[in-house]
Amino acid sequence: LTMAGFLAPSLQAGASGGKPVVDFGALGSLQALQWNHTNTAIKAAFVVFHSLGATSPLLGAVTNQPQDFVRGVSGQLYNNDISSLASRAAAYGANFVSGWRIEPLTATLPSGICVVSVVPTTDARASAFAMDRHYSARSGGQRLAEVIIYNRALTDQERRDTEAYLMRKWLNRAAPGYGYEG
Repeated sequence: LTMAGFLAPSLQAGASGGKPVVDFGALGSLQALQWNHTNTAIKAAFVVFHSLGATSPLLGAVTNQPQDFVRGVSGQLYNNDISSLASRAAAYGANFVSGWRIEPLTATLPSGICVVSVVPTTDARASAFAMDRHYSARSGGQRLAEVIIYNRALTDQERRDTEAYLMRKWLNRAAPGYGYEG
């Protein structure tokens, strides 16, 4: 659903290895998509995206809703002032970028497309793509390739297998610890 006052993103055919992506335009473009409901039981999230702006949210929220995935102002995965922004569930959970575990309060995302995996410590929430609550300056700013959300706990092997699948599909390479048969 396109939110009031916001624009729909565009489909960019063949943008990532011949596969289409959803382009939300530059950071501040007002391009965002609201989900048909707030998912309040996210136990694992896998997002294949290319961040075009340091504060483009991994997963977003609409106005006046809690935001569990607030990006840092300098490009880190989450804002390091988690007392008021990114939830402890996401920030202190297991966070990976293209198969490698990262420190999400300090690590920045790569400049190209990547697979971001989050296994929060408790249920996390999200309700939009490319939207950080009511901050229009933090809308857009990404190209979204694929999102997989689980509302059940995953084993470590299931997490690794999902990352491997997404890395093979979108990055054309093996995940750490997996062989690649192209």
